Amino acid sequence: MAWLLWRQVRTRFGCFATNAEDTDLVMEIMAGRDDKDMTTLPDFWNNQPEFAKKKIGLVKQCMTDVVDAEVRQKTLDYAEKLKRKLGYEIEEVDLSMMQHSLAMYYMIVPAELSSNLARYDGVRYGHRAAEVKALAEFYGRSRNEGFMTENKRRVLVGSFVLSSGFFDAYYMQAQKARTFLIDEFEAVVCWSMMRC
Repeated sequence: MAWLLWRQVRTRFGCFATNAEDTDLVMEIMAGRDDKDMTTLPDFWNNQPEFAKKKIGLVKQCMTDVVDAEVRQKTLDYAEKLKRKLGYEIEEVDLSMMQHSLAMYYMIVPAELSSNLARYDGVRYGHRAAEVKALAEFYGRSRNEGFMTENKRRVLVGSFVLSSGFFDAYYMQAQKARTFLIDEFEAVVCWSMMRC
């Protein structure tokens, strides 16, 4: 249930592999139109040509003292290994909006999760409380018994973020910041590809 409810929040799917060829193969399989999912696109994945230079961008905002020292050092060591052994060019990139990504996450995800979990009230979906005497008690107990503590916390935060007085101040601002971050990321990638 959790995966389906979070699907709206996860706007892009991808895969991990040990090499680019395997990733390309998986993406070719995942790509294309699905007749049962109207959010899919035909032929959105095109195999990219080989570039003369292979680059890795290390995001400056993700390589600060805030990041665990061991994680940061292992990342730098691996990037250096790729540079030495495979000839990758390592470049520091600036994504200034990245510093706001955690705040964006804690505004957008609970809001969308709260909206998605609204249907699990015990009437048609979700846990149904037994031996209740009133409608308000039925809804309250069904949701209280059916959701774990973290789910309840996120529903409360999400409901607050989506409430009439705070929708524009929190949720819409987080969505705008998210769009700025996406634009910034795409600009870095496009700029890097043009320099190849």
